[in-house]
Amino acid sequence: MNVLLLSMPDSFEHMPPVAIRMPNGALASLAGNVDAHHRVAIADLILARRAVRATVERLVRDHAPDVVGLSVMTFQRATALQIARLVKLLRPSARIVVGGYDPSLAAEAYETAPEVDFIVRGEGEHTFSALLRALESAAPSFARCDPMRSSSSAATTRASRLRRGPTLRSASMRSCAVKER
Repeated sequence: MNVLLLSMPDSFEHMPPVAIRMPNGALASLAGNVDAHHRVAIADLILARRAVRATVERLVRDHAPDVVGLSVMTFQRATALQIARLVKLLRPSARIVVGGYDPSLAAEAYETAPEVDFIVRGEGEHTFSALLRALESAAPSFARCDPMRSSSSAATTRASRLRRGPTLRSASMRSCAVKER
């Protein structure tokens, strides 16, 4: 699948504009945890604040995403929904997934948005990867996302109606293997 991950252009950073910008770690972590056969592109829209619409149009045209993930903080909600609408206009078949602080804490704010197909709550690395597997299966179902029981995330999808996935328990650090370096 072609996956496009976007961070929102809104910011309230306390860094001077000439400071070095670090890549969006959350989106890079999501990209690094999906199965290797997916083609993933990440775009930090804060770097295109003066041309957000044109940038999103170009990214959708160039990457033809099957899934678009939006990382959203509360003050970015309105922008995220505008971008989701734009993506659906440009590529109606694209599935829109929202995640981050705001969808995790206020999922109900996205449940009525027709342009949002999935909501990932909590840490999304395992959930997002499992969601992609479910979407590429012959009969997509949220039930297929259940294997990541060690994740604190849950996904919400709208099929014929909106369904809430289970809130999953957090992984114990004892169960995480640490690689020797």
